[in-house]
Amino acid sequence: MNELSSWSFGDDTFLYSYLYLDSLGIFQYNFSNQHWITNYFDLEGPNGIKSTGPFTYLNDSLLVKKASGQFGFQLINLKNKGIKNYSFENGEYNILNLSPYSVYFDGTIIGLPIRKFIPSGTPNFTQISPVYGFYNLNKGHFTHFIYFPEEFQNNSCSSNFLKHTFLVTDDKIILNFRKSHFIYCYDLKGNLISKADLRIRGVNIENRGIFQYPFQNMTNTEFTGNYKNLIFDGEFYYRTALVYPTIGNSLPNGFQEIQQASNSSLFKIIKCDRNLTPVSTGYYSGAPSKNGLGDGRYFIFNNHLYFWHLNSPDEGIGNFTSIQIN
Repeated sequence: MNELSSWSFGDDTFLYSYLYLDSLGIFQYNFSNQHWITNYFDLEGPNGIKSTGPFTYLNDSLLVKKASGQFGFQLINLKNKGIKNYSFENGEYNILNLSPYSVYFDGTIIGLPIRKFIPSGTPNFTQISPVYGFYNLNKGHFTHFIYFPEEFQNNSCSSNFLKHTFLVTDDKIILNFRKSHFIYCYDLKGNLISKADLRIRGVNIENRGIFQYPFQNMTNTEFTGNYKNLIFDGEFYYRTALVYPTIGNSLPNGFQEIQQASNSSLFKIIKCDRNLTPVSTGYYSGAPSKNGLGDGRYFIFNNHLYFWHLNSPDEGIGNFTSIQIN
């Protein structure tokens, strides 16, 4: 896999995509029989895949994939290679943050992380822009119902600062922000059930960025530490963060300083029980340092958590390593 690869996983399957000429290859690995299945889909035309971006595995037949620039999504059938296209009313929304746990699906209703098409510099952007909603596949109707939490409202924030991920279970939608010590739990109607303080030392959330300076916003958001994912293995929750302990009061400036800071990064994981009470913490070298973890790719198999692990950055070789935190 490389920076163009998308990935997802199910109970017994790991998948990733790879761009090949004018086609998109989707590779499925079955853990039980240790067998690969490969499908190629056209990237153009009425029956083609509309984007090369992230997808999510829904079941043994279906993937959901963002339709880039189309303000909608596609359902891709891996067995008969059929593709169905869906769009939002009035083209108001765009899909964000597709990952293995960001989508709710019961066969008729699909829940998706979204963004309303409003410039992020709009003064009340965080008050009027929803972040999640349900699409009824039979009726073609979309209902949005989760907005930015109160801590982000009435504040001017850069788009880097506002990035977030979702962890969706059968009865909860959990929102994990890149720059918030809290995680937010909602029911399937969008009501806030609870929030939990799961802060990790080394993540600074104070500087929200200045819109006129996108490069400074990017380096500030990244190198002051940030939360990556919230993961559930069926028994425990894991919140992950990438921090930079060698960074002092001044942020890195230029490629060499950024590379030095990246090579000293730490990938931290806080393990929590079902009530989101911290149990223990793990520390690892962060990507892209040698033997680093933390670029976001992971999967769960037999109650074990595996992260993408760089063995040799010079050769670009990697594999997945099991992580067990007592």
